[in-house]
Amino acid sequence: MFLDHIITKDHAYLEDYKDIKKHLTHKGGKIPRWYQFLKDNITINNQGRLYFDLDRPIIQNPSAPRPAIPPVDPITLHHPKKSQQWVATWTQHLSDITYGKLMSTSHFPNCLPVSYLEHWIHKDLTFTLPSTTPRSLPNIITKCQGCAQHFTYYVGNLRPKCIIQVKHQDLILIDAFSKKKREELSPRPAITINSFQLLKYSHPHYRLLAFNDFLLQQGHNSTVDFRLIAPPSLNSDSVIRSSTNDKLITCLIDDIKIAEDMKVISINLNSFTILDIYTDGSYDPTNIHEGFPMGYGWTTSNLTGTNITYNGSLRFFPSSTKAETMAILTALIVCPSNCFVNIHTDSQAAIDSFYKTRNLHSISPRLFNKINNNILWSAIRDGG
Repeated sequence: MFLDHIITKDHAYLEDYKDIKKHLTHKGGKIPRWYQFLKDNITINNQGRLYFDLDRPIIQNPSAPRPAIPPVDPITLHHPKKSQQWVATWTQHLSDITYGKLMSTSHFPNCLPVSYLEHWIHKDLTFTLPSTTPRSLPNIITKCQGCAQHFTYYVGNLRPKCIIQVKHQDLILIDAFSKKKREELSPRPAITINSFQLLKYSHPHYRLLAFNDFLLQQGHNSTVDFRLIAPPSLNSDSVIRSSTNDKLITCLIDDIKIAEDMKVISINLNSFTILDIYTDGSYDPTNIHEGFPMGYGWTTSNLTGTNITYNGSLRFFPSSTKAETMAILTALIVCPSNCFVNIHTDSQAAIDSFYKTRNLHSISPRLFNKINNNILWSAIRDGG
């Protein structure tokens, strides 16, 4: 479990435990001691207000659903009304999400695809339902009657009063309910049933999703979040150790940016002879359709000053044990070769797998293939 699992979306409050419990596999039992410890040490009032500000955004849901890119064609593709999709994008100069219905897409030769949206705006129901939390409010959008974002040179259906031009790659898909769901909505806004649309998830949910997608489009790395300490002076011995880590990281990590980030961590750790590292992993089955259902991370605990932390996400063949194992692997490959490393994990399955793989190279291929996450454990054993 990571920090972004237990704080509110605006990063300002510690979540109430009954809300955290909704996402847990085992929902029974009393409030755990770790939650009371956090409440006593990182909040300043009974409402759970955090006493610190996060110095960088936590990027969640790194893979968002997108509308398909049409093939290259000198003719603009106009989407039929029945197949028009609901989309959203983050508008940087407004620092807010923009909703819309996808009307047409141009993908001319040697050009990036560009889409045109009928602009819809979020209707704030805070004053209508004052006792409801923002995430519990129904997410209602209505047609924009004209604003500064309107693209005046659009060629096509001119009946919408506000049309926006957006790079197609910046769009994410959003879900809208049927007309029957709109009719069942209570209380309903004082507008006709065809004048508004009811979205599946809350406005804060889509706003966060669009902002996270914008961060990724700008080159932020969602799989790493670490705080660097002052790099130690490099003597000849540390250069050799760093070179060994570089080769190991290059062999195991395909993504160039992630590999470079891990090499930086290994440089910062190469002067230490003893390291205590706490690892953790989690699997969220509700996030499986968004691409990255597994999260993992680790942190050092025995460094003076600031400790180094790292976290990432996994996509294929999801399981909580795989996430725990990946946390151990990524922690070990950045440690110096002659360093004594204490790994602390709360996963009994990972501990059992560690002992099962002690004689990994002497067992038969049949037994090897029966070991869960055998490729990761093989990398851990070979790297060690």
